[in-house]
Amino acid sequence: MDLPNAELLERIKANADSMLEQAATFDEAARVPTVTGINKPSFVLPFIIYPEALAHEELGFYWYRKAKTTSTGKIEDIYSPLHKSIEHHAKAAEIYPRDEEMRAEVLWHQLVSMFRCGRPLRETLPVCDDLEQAVKDKQKIWRGSANMDGGRTDKRYQIFVWFAEDARKAVEKGELTLESPAMPDQMNTIIE
Repeated sequence: MDLPNAELLERIKANADSMLEQAATFDEAARVPTVTGINKPSFVLPFIIYPEALAHEELGFYWYRKAKTTSTGKIEDIYSPLHKSIEHHAKAAEIYPRDEEMRAEVLWHQLVSMFRCGRPLRETLPVCDDLEQAVKDKQKIWRGSANMDGGRTDKRYQIFVWFAEDARKAVEKGELTLESPAMPDQMNTIIE
């Protein structure tokens, strides 16, 4: 996706912040779906859970794009926005239902940011595992969906699953440690 202009990027952030403010008006009891009353899943999911997850996803996008548009050219200047992107994508993945197809997508984006700022394997490997499970969970429901793109997205996710397998083998052989900031060889060709 082309980088949005600065004005559009700020509107995305403002929209996400507004969604989070609105979601915060619901207490914890309102967030738990029940069979009867106002807490029915048909209310909780579309009016609380999904907007909150989407807002964090949008903020993850916002901070990742801010990192990409940093003009100083210094790698350390992109770390702060990338860390914010990681936090928001992780929060979105935590909020989305386990079998929601967008959960895999936000985990993928979280990993891209983690790899871009050199996070160690002890942090990236568990997220790779979460991504692998998220893909399995979503395929139970969405495999035959008209929204599926012929498996192209799942192949993009698979790069990180294969990376995790290879990285674990390298750790076992002593070629890497869990503190190594390794990333997939294909990182520079990954379409974001």
